Amino acid sequence: GRGPRGFGAGVMGSRVAGGARGARPVFGRLEPAPGRGNLWARLKGNGSKKPFLITAHSDVVPDKREDWLSDPFKPEERDGYLYGRGAIDDKGMAATAITVMKLLVRNKVALDRDVILFMGADEEALAIHGVEWVLERYPELMQAEVVLNEGGTIDIEDGKITQARVQNYEKIAMDVTLLAAGPSGHSSMPQGDNAVVRIAQAVARVRCPVLANGNV
Repeated sequence: GRGPRGFGAGVMGSRVAGGARGARPVFGRLEPAPGRGNLWARLKGNGSKKPFLITAHSDVVPDKREDWLSDPFKPEERDGYLYGRGAIDDKGMAATAITVMKLLVRNKVALDRDVILFMGADEEALAIHGVEWVLERYPELMQAEVVLNEGGTIDIEDGKITQARVQNYEKIAMDVTLLAAGPSGHSSMPQGDNAVVRIAQAVARVRCPVLANGNV
């Protein structure tokens, strides 16, 4: 894959450094494949504490234009809401993280640790071109004591924050192997006690009623 590219130049860098009056962050693009640019920035502190890493991802789940009232890949503000694929997952957090970096620079905040910003280009499709790729090749760029990732919500009522939820864990996939025994035979002569049918029935019992009601 390609190595670090464009350190000192790039789209995210211009967003972070734009209008800055304090120390400028080091930034660049890590591109494992064309169109898959991971964006990285680091704002230096005095080093008395270990770095703080903020992560988000810039890619979104694929979608079809005909399934939307508007173009899902062009943000549209309508009736006080922002519509577009990724507005919540995860471009909202990405925009907030960039804003935080800009404010730290603009206000010349004295940092006792480095603040690192990482925008992964591949979170929705197994991360093979995103954080996994970067960690395998440039782990030193991601070393941190604390990592803030997407998750949790902030509730706003009448323009005021009423509560903030912190998510410290997330569901993960679990592989399950089902085994069924039955009489041997040939598919041209199916028997009543068919092992494949029994497996299908077992899967159906897992689905109902839990998945059918959306209570995952």
